[in-house]
This record gives sequence, structure tokens and C-alpha cells, in this order.
Amino acid sequence: MKYFDRIVVINLERRKDRLEQFDAEAKRIGFEYEVHKAIDGQAEGIDPIVAGRLSHIQVLETIKPDEMVLICEDDAIFREDFNEALDEYMADLPEDWDIFYLGALKVDVKPVNKHWVRQVETTGTQAYCIRPEKVDLFLHIAREGKKWIDVAYRMWADRTKAYIAQPNLVIQSDGYSDLRECETVDFKGFK
Repeated sequence: MKYFDRIVVINLERRKDRLEQFDAEAKRIGFEYEVHKAIDGQAEGIDPIVAGRLSHIQVLETIKPDEMVLICEDDAIFREDFNEALDEYMADLPEDWDIFYLGALKVDVKPVNKHWVRQVETTGTQAYCIRPEKVDLFLHIAREGKKWIDVAYRMWADRTKAYIAQPNLVIQSDGYSDLRECETVDFKGFK
């Protein structure tokens, strides 16, 4: 992918089904990725939500200066025309971005242009990128957060330039969520 130096997918080792699904998506779109072994809250005896946040922190800690990294969760599903659409979206990405999400559940947003909205209240970290020089800030935000990684980021939305692809380029698949410990159906396809 011409926009990213690395693509990292966070995967629980016991969720081979999710990694197989992500791998199929990567092959369909034509990109290579590396797997980051997620902290297994169940195995470690900690809250799965906290384990998820800590897994994102571990990935952030691997980002080198000036390295553009797309961080994905293993339930990420990419739009059918993802490659073509990404070119259009990236051409419209505001230059002042600190973080951008390639998809999210949008509760409250502010329109920016035909491809991007400003984050006010959203949920989802299935595919996002932090500006390299802002990684330390987002590490601080993540470390100060109490539970969900996306909530930690969202709590700083009024102090950061957070943009979300509109409509979504990446959504989360339906199925069992190890973080929420239940079946989920959050996205109703691409809109």
C-alpha cells in the first residue's frame, strides 16, 4: 500500500478464524501485513477490554519516527473497491490530521468534505493511522485511558485533529467479540 510503511493486524492467537478472515481480505485487496499477538485477557486474568487497549499500546510502541502504520483489528472488513476509494479519500484528507480512521460507527461528527468528517463521538479502531509525530501523544492518551482504546482516543477528539472516512472504507465483521464477550452486529454493511 503506497500510503503506509507497515500494516499491522492485532490478533488473539486463539482466534485463528479472525486471522484467516483478515488474511482473505488482505489477499483480495493485495497488501502484506504483520501480525501483532494481542494480549489475551482471558488467559492473563485481566479485563478483555483493558487487554485490547494494552495490545494497541504495544503496537504504538513499535512505530518508528516518520513511519506511517495502518493499525487494524482482526475483524476488519474492507470495502469492495477499497484500493480505488482509498486514493480518492487520501487526496481529500485534511493536511492537519493527527489521526484518521478508515471507518467507525458515527454517533456525532462534523462534516469536512465529501470523504471525511471530524470526530466528535464515534466508536471503532478497526483500521486507523496516527501521524508519526503524534504517536507519543496517542501513547499518552492510550495509557491514561481506563478501558476501551477507541473511547480513550475519542475523549481527546476536541484536542486532536481526528478524521473519519465517510462513508466507511473499513467496517468490523459480525460475530463473537472477545472484548465484549458476546455476539455483535454493529455495522449494517457499507453505507
